[in-house]
Amino acid sequence: MNNRYNFILNIAVGLAFLIAINANGQERILLGTPQQDFANSMKMYQEKYYIVGTTRKDAKSALDYYLLQLRSNGSVEKRTVYGFPRHDVASQVWVDDKGIFILGSAYDHGFPNVDMHLVKIGDNNNAEWEQFYGTEFQDQGFNIIRTSDGGFAMIGFSNSRTDFGDMYFVKTDDKGNLQWQKFFGPPYVDYGFSLVENQQKEFILAGTENGFYNPTQTDFLTHDADILLVKTDSNGEQIWYKTFGGNAHDWAKDIIAAPDGGYLVSGSTESYGAGSFDVFLMKIDEDGNKLWMKTYGGPEFEYGEKLQIGADGNIYISATSASFSANGKPDHYIIKTDPSGEVIWTKVLGDEGSDYSSGLVATPDSGVVFTGWTTAGEIGKTDIVFYKLSKNGDPQIISSILPADSVTSVIVYPNPASRQFTVETITADDTAFTFSLFDSKGKKLKQEILQANTKTAIQFAAQSGTYFYRVEREGASVQTGKLIIRN
Repeated sequence: MNNRYNFILNIAVGLAFLIAINANGQERILLGTPQQDFANSMKMYQEKYYIVGTTRKDAKSALDYYLLQLRSNGSVEKRTVYGFPRHDVASQVWVDDKGIFILGSAYDHGFPNVDMHLVKIGDNNNAEWEQFYGTEFQDQGFNIIRTSDGGFAMIGFSNSRTDFGDMYFVKTDDKGNLQWQKFFGPPYVDYGFSLVENQQKEFILAGTENGFYNPTQTDFLTHDADILLVKTDSNGEQIWYKTFGGNAHDWAKDIIAAPDGGYLVSGSTESYGAGSFDVFLMKIDEDGNKLWMKTYGGPEFEYGEKLQIGADGNIYISATSASFSANGKPDHYIIKTDPSGEVIWTKVLGDEGSDYSSGLVATPDSGVVFTGWTTAGEIGKTDIVFYKLSKNGDPQIISSILPADSVTSVIVYPNPASRQFTVETITADDTAFTFSLFDSKGKKLKQEILQANTKTAIQFAAQSGTYFYRVEREGASVQTGKLIIRN
């Protein structure tokens, strides 16, 4: 058994984040390292964003958990890497007043295969505790919620029994100690991707019977995968078991409680829609009866990922689409509907590479932020992306907005500028700042030390174009933005 911790805190490898303008003129924030970085989920807590996924230390290293803590303007406050010698994949993060908890799948627990793994990240960024679930076979964790009794409920996959694999449902106390575990599904490959607890302390589980999808692998042992929904009591005992779908492949990736009762389920369907795979949104009642189902997409593939209810009561879905791409490669696909699933707007965002969506958070202003990754990386081979959209679907430049928790302001003017611009710093103490200027590829062109509460004139003779700046203080990013030069 190898339980040795492998934390790297506040990594200073390459450019941690970069504001970029993609080929369609849309602004985004790129996050990551010079290696491959993937985002799998995101949560918001106290006006900060928490993204988890995977990273590599170098080209030959195994995958590790990657946790990014972002300020309200998308700048990186802290980065944490955690892992064991072999591949470790973080699927979901949970954040509340008790701490930060990462659910994933990890090797090196003394068994020859992967286990469902839960780790609590303490205030000092050490592993306060961790737990493994499963047996000597393959067990994976995909989603986690805090339960009404203060513990956790987790869902994933296990082939620890005699068949090819089942939906794996785990209940623990607040320290991650196993209370019980349940398995659901016929003798094929069955996956659980999401879960919700209702006011009666019952659980509704969502996944797929006979197959599953992720952006790099399709695993079907039968001709027909179906949406799988299971309702259990507070002890995990089955109340009902429902499948939905047609003659092709269908699966659920997320489930949430609907504001007017019942549940909203989203995922992907090949049985219905415009062609290939489409995103679906389905409403069910407490008994699992389908009330309605809508599909979204075009002639190529669309894959639905996450669901959120906006502050205005409407529904957001994050997805990936190849139907509306200019180069045939997948793009980010964000859908906003009314409570009945009727489209309000859709947004396609992407670059020259392949772009995949994952985490989604509805913001208090009725807008939405989402994350994912792109193969058109400017920091590394694959970069994590972070977008903010208004309630009307307009991209917002959040990187130039002062973090909501900050008493520090940095003003760059005039902007656009010519051969000189001024940087003004306003702060409550005398700690100096570092101002760095980059080109569109992330190459550092200029760096200046700025004293607190001063106005500093900076000479910059360069070609006309768009440049990007980063302001740091004591090693932490304070603000980023873009600077237009016109000569």
